[in-house]
Parts: sequence; C-alpha cells; structure tokens
Amino acid sequence: MSSCVRISAVSLALLSVLSVSAEAWAHTDAVYLSKELQSCRKTFNKVVGKYLATGLKELVGCYKKGLAGKGPEPADCAGLSTGDTKGKIARARSKAVSAVAAKCDAGMDPAGLGALDACPWPCDSLGASTDPAGIITCDLCLADATIEELTRATFGQAGPGLSKDGQKCVSSVAKAAGKHSKTVMKTLAKCHEAVDKMKSVADCHDPEENDAKGKVARSRAKLEGKIEKKCTNSVLAGLDLCNGYGAFVTAATACTGDLYERASEREAHTISGSCGFDGSCDLEREDAASCPADCGPLLSPAVAGVFDASCNGSGCHSSGTRAGGLSLQHDEAVDELLGVVSTSGQGVRVVAGEPDVSWLWAKISEATPAVGSQMPLGAGALGASDQAAVRQWIQSGLACGDGICDFASSGETSANCSLDCGPTVPDAVQAVFDANCTTSGCHDGFAAIQNLDLSAPVAGANLVGADSGEIAGELVVAGQPGQSFLWEKISSAVPPAGARMPIGAPALSNADLTTIREWIEGGAPAR
Repeated sequence: MSSCVRISAVSLALLSVLSVSAEAWAHTDAVYLSKELQSCRKTFNKVVGKYLATGLKELVGCYKKGLAGKGPEPADCAGLSTGDTKGKIARARSKAVSAVAAKCDAGMDPAGLGALDACPWPCDSLGASTDPAGIITCDLCLADATIEELTRATFGQAGPGLSKDGQKCVSSVAKAAGKHSKTVMKTLAKCHEAVDKMKSVADCHDPEENDAKGKVARSRAKLEGKIEKKCTNSVLAGLDLCNGYGAFVTAATACTGDLYERASEREAHTISGSCGFDGSCDLEREDAASCPADCGPLLSPAVAGVFDASCNGSGCHSSGTRAGGLSLQHDEAVDELLGVVSTSGQGVRVVAGEPDVSWLWAKISEATPAVGSQMPLGAGALGASDQAAVRQWIQSGLACGDGICDFASSGETSANCSLDCGPTVPDAVQAVFDANCTTSGCHDGFAAIQNLDLSAPVAGANLVGADSGEIAGELVVAGQPGQSFLWEKISSAVPPAGARMPIGAPALSNADLTTIREWIEGGAPAR
C-alpha cells in the first residue's frame, strides 16, 4: 500500500471535504436563520464549490500539457503552487474571500455560520474558525487539500513517457470526474439551502437521496461511460488510477466514481455546517472533536446496552414514561444525566470523571441507597460487568466517541468505549498495519480505501466480523484465517478479488504474515 497517496475528502475527510467538517445542517428541528445568514451561507456554498471546480480543472489542464511535453513537468502539476500556471486558482481564491467579505458580516452568529472550535485536519494549524473570514480560510484550505489529492489520485505516477492512449484515458477520466464532483456539490448545496430556508428537513449528506432530478446519477453514468470508452485494461494497468485500485476498467469505473463522490459529499458537508442541530451523531461523518454538539459526550455502546436491557426497555426510564423525570434512551440519556441535579435531592446524577459522587452510581451499586431503592427496581442488581461498564464510563469523563482511546487517564477500554478503543488489535498486529497499510494513506482515517480504516484504535472494529466490500464474506472470521478475506488479500498472490496487499509494494514478510495469522487463529482477541 506504499504507492497510495492520501486522498482528501474534505470528508474523504473533504471524508466527511466528504467527514472532516465545518459541519452540515441537516437538522430535524427547525432552526431559524435570518435572510442575511441564509445569503451568507449560500455564498460559502457557491464560492467554495467554484473554487474546487476551478482548482481541479486547472491542475488537470496542467497535467495534460505536461504529459504532451508542452508544459511543466507532470510532477509539478500535482501541487497548487506549481500547477496554477495561469494564476486562475489564485484569482478564484481571491474572489471567494472577497465575496464572503461582501455578503457576510463579521458579527454574524457563529453557530448560524457553522463555526468550528478548530479547522479539521489537515488544516488544524489554522485553529478556530468562528467568523466569516476564519471559516472561508478554513474551507479554502480544506479545498486545496482535496484538489491536490484528487488530482494525484487520478494521475498518479503518469509521466512524460505515457502513451497517447494513456494520456487520453487519464485526461478524460479527470475531466469527467471533475464535472461529477461539481454536480454532486451543487446538488447537496441546494439541499442545504432548502433546509436553511426551513423548506426542508432532509438529511443532505447523501447525494443519491437528494437526487430527485437524477442529475447525480446521470453525471456518474457519464463518468463511467468515459472510462469504458477511453480506457482499456492494458492502458489502466500502466497507470496509478485511484492509487492503484483502478487497474482495470470495471474497477476504475467504481473507484473513480466513489472517490470523487465521497470527496464532494464531505466538501459540501464542511462548507454547509449542519452539525449540532440534528441531535444525531453519525460517526461516518461526525465525531466529538469536529461535532461536539451532536457527538460529545456520548453513551458508550456498553452503557447504552445496559440501559436498553435494564432501564428504558422496561418502561421505567423511556422517553414516554420518565420515571423520576429521567429518560435513559440513547439520544437523551447524557443530557439528562451529566451535571443534572437528581429529583431526589441527592446531588448530581452524573459528575464526569467522578463515579463516587455521582447519584447514578449510588443508585445502581448500593443495596440501600440514601433515597429509594437500588436500580433497576424489582429486577435485582446489575451484574458486575454491567456495573463496571457504567462506572468506567463515568470515570472516563464521558469522553467516549472523541476518536482517542485514552487508556491511562480516562480508563477507556474496548469494553466500555468501543467507539474509541476497540476491539483494539494487539500491538504486534497494529505495528504491521502501521508499517504497511496506514502510513501510506491507503487505509487510514483520512483515506480509508474500500472504506477500510486500519489505524488505531479502530482497526479491530473494522475487521472482526465486518463484511468485505469486495466479496461476499467477512474480513476477519475469528479463529478461521482460511475464511477471512483479509488473510486471502495479504497471503495469496491472486486473491479472490482485487490485488494482493499491500498494493504496489513487496508482499508482507513471513514474520508479519505469521503475526496476522496467529492473531486470527487465536480468536482475533482485542488488546
């Protein structure tokens, strides 16, 4: 996987940008935005979308000339500073900044603008984005990353010696892909603008769900048609399309469409900013760091399971019954526990980081609490593992979901905070992934080719019992390497689908293969 290049989906994370985000507005509860704010936010959508389209077009033009020997070296076309040969990208940036300054007042409500505590990676050095000038700076930085990484992922290692057929193939793909990106972004921008006007409560993140006129579908079909018409298996085999995943026509049509679509989704998500209004934490595109209003603090999956089995499912602490004025359903529990004074007068229900002064802990752990009875009422005390899950969750500071597995200071584990911690693969296994899979930009949280992130701490959760995106089967079947697609992909010269991993690099050493195989044979245990 060493030939892979980080693909910016500002979301890939440009992910989610398609996940890294100035956040998106698909909210179910109507949020009033003044006409001035609506106009400002529409301006962001318009100018950043144009900037992204301009950047992609100009770098593609640079590559076309370079490959034909009529311009700069192709390698120089991979970056904005050297690939902007006509200065059009720089002018587009200036226009974007000026347009935002003209339409957006510096004193506008930060929440309405989609302000961020920090601009997402790889632009995190910019710090907070809380006013129009800061937000457009963040958005354009993320767009820069998207432009460069998508262009590199399309042209890859293409050089001056590329055949004319190869030049036609890659240039046609890039041009059609850029148009597809523009179509996706315009479609999602219109959705966000309708929500801003309170004319819709749609979830604007999925272009297919908001493609009533079929423009996205037709655009993708044109892109796939270009690849089928202009590219052959033999030509694609000599390119590095999609970081090596587009080595033949059928793979190229799928990966190129997904690549540009995901990037456009996340870019639109970043520009529009809907985080914090829908009340739902969608971990595919949000996390507690980028979207604290929706995602942090969270119930850990283990605690949510305890509440489901013993508290809200019985009708006691559901949103409908609220015994003691308390609902423990997923979307309400944290708000009704954290820092909230108990109706019994026995202090705060949950004090983050301090279970021993949290009334919730007393109610489930003490046989005779100061007021009332031990919970759950009439069902016997919670089991030791359930009590431990709740205690560890409180002790962790309720930080579960922030993307960081904090073993030392917060006590997070794969049992009480699997969103962050697990199942966490053993250190030796993670070392193999880090050396061969994640640092190349193929299977990390930023790129996640085939939607597979093998970085810590999520590798185990993304492998064990998880369906493969390439074949009908699981990536890792605990105890059965022969039934695990991951093992086939790293051990077989000709796996059932796709190429041997790591792609474009030597096969894993016998020692590394043994480490992975023994882990699977041993039941794929968490650390």
